[in-house]
Amino acid sequence: KKRTYSEKTENAASSEKKEQRPKKPKPPKETYIIVDGYNFIFANEALQKAAENDISLARDAVTRMMCDYTSFHRCKAMIVFDAYKRRGGEGSELDVGGVKVVYTKETETADSYIEKATHNMTGEYTVRVVTSDLQEQMMVLGSGGLRASATEFYRELLDTARLIKETIESYLTK
Repeated sequence: KKRTYSEKTENAASSEKKEQRPKKPKPPKETYIIVDGYNFIFANEALQKAAENDISLARDAVTRMMCDYTSFHRCKAMIVFDAYKRRGGEGSELDVGGVKVVYTKETETADSYIEKATHNMTGEYTVRVVTSDLQEQMMVLGSGGLRASATEFYRELLDTARLIKETIESYLTK
């Protein structure tokens, strides 16, 4: 027996009547920012000048700015510095004011460390990688992360510093 049009619509209508449960909204993921340290320093004129005098001073400046940024925006951050040219370098990880500062192993580049970290973190966090290296940016997109150029993120850091200053001044004038 061939089905008629009315039978088809009747079956379709009965399947639509099934009770659909509303989906629970997923809580937003926490943001984790990963900065390619030396790439960030040498992409910015002011930090580059500081690095010419003392590279550790430039590293400390970036770390301080990231501490302020993460505290203000309530996110997590990691700064990765290449140490692959240092003989016998075992790599290290430090926690400085809530910011994870990583020095890679002797044979490991910051790019490869960031690539692994991004791949491992994208399920748990919204990962945002700060680098001006185009190849690294493409890898980040492929791993499901977000990217920001060093210049763009430096402006964001300056805006955050300005907001922090305004917030403190508004409390002091009350």
